[in-house]
Amino acid sequence: MKVILLKDIHTLGKKGESKDVSDGYARNFLLKNNLASLATKGNIKQLEEQMKSKKAREERAIGDFHALRAALMERGIVIKKKANENGELYAGVSPKEILEALRALHFPVPSALDDKSIFIEKPIKTVGSHEAKLAMGGEDIKLKIEVKGE
Repeated sequence: MKVILLKDIHTLGKKGESKDVSDGYARNFLLKNNLASLATKGNIKQLEEQMKSKKAREERAIGDFHALRAALMERGIVIKKKANENGELYAGVSPKEILEALRALHFPVPSALDDKSIFIEKPIKTVGSHEAKLAMGGEDIKLKIEVKGE
């Protein structure tokens, strides 16, 4: 029986793939647990449309990522945090705060970019210049961050 996988199955394949499996395995496990659907003409066409729209979204996100790279080459971002007299921050700068700062400056931030895509080598706990890395689609952007005390 030919089925389309609706979820990744370690021993069988990835989501969206079409596989030939035994009738019993398909009926008693895959279809019953909503892990696959029958490979009918309608389901195959629907899968192709979903793949096209997913590819278009990914290409749009990569384009936005390149626009962000171009905007960040000109300058970095400034984040203001409360600090003591020695320049130590009361609370460190998180990836979420960096993402919010990018959006507040109206940079072309891709919708697929989230705080899990921002990597900080050492925790930012002092006033001064720091660096972070944005990663998306196998590409990286180095981001200069200037932390100023309030």
